[in-house]
Amino acid sequence: MIVFRNFNSETNEAQSVFESELRSLDENAGTLETMVSNRNIDRYRSIILPRGAESRMKNYRANPVFLWQHNVNVILGRTEQILVTDDEVWAKFQFDLKDRFAANIFRLYAEKYLRAFSPRTRAHLVFWAWDSPKRLAELESIDQQAFEHLSAGRCDYVIAEHEYLEVSGCTVPGNAEALNRALGSGVIEREFAAEMMGGIVPTHHAVNFERKEAEDEMTAEQQKQVVEQVTENVVSRIADLLPKPVEAATLEVVEAEERGLNDIQKREIAEICK
Repeated sequence: MIVFRNFNSETNEAQSVFESELRSLDENAGTLETMVSNRNIDRYRSIILPRGAESRMKNYRANPVFLWQHNVNVILGRTEQILVTDDEVWAKFQFDLKDRFAANIFRLYAEKYLRAFSPRTRAHLVFWAWDSPKRLAELESIDQQAFEHLSAGRCDYVIAEHEYLEVSGCTVPGNAEALNRALGSGVIEREFAAEMMGGIVPTHHAVNFERKEAEDEMTAEQQKQVVEQVTENVVSRIADLLPKPVEAATLEVVEAEERGLNDIQKREIAEICK
């Protein structure tokens, strides 16, 4: 299923993240086969017609690069096969097992800590729900079902023709749980997790890791001092935010002003209140 899609209407480029079960996997060869797209209406109220990629797939097949997170400097391997049908796009990826990073990523897919793939495409023919009836008639001639979905308001746009620029392995945006499980179970090390995420480790693992190191190095007395210092700082900060009490002399002077006393009388009252 599609779990994320970003379509830039200015460049006509779309990045979709598709989460799917693997159809086949060969650990010795470092290959896996999975679905990377289908024609279902996604949560972003859009449809990409798989068959619309076939006529422009020649360029991608000539350079079937398989990247990590759309980073052209991190190549996991290549796309050995890509099959386009009316309803789905299937791909078979060959990982470069001689590369440490690619081999580790393959292991995460093999052990189901990763399940997402992301094609980056460029749209060449897009139909929007607000297009004229004459233009929507063109979509009807291309795909009757997509036309019915768009006309009934079940989606906002249909990408009828597009080309594949590259396909990437990826994590699911906003979901670090799979990576957290891999860290927690020892499948991957923290350094590799940071490399995967471009230097960013899932927050609560990083915090726990650093706090554990700090606690191991401090004595009980040092930990107590740190807690007291933090508490003192917090209390001090709260005190700074509270309204300051008004001194009695100030109150008397204010009252004296209200009664219309002269400066000498005000000073005398202030002296008495000291």
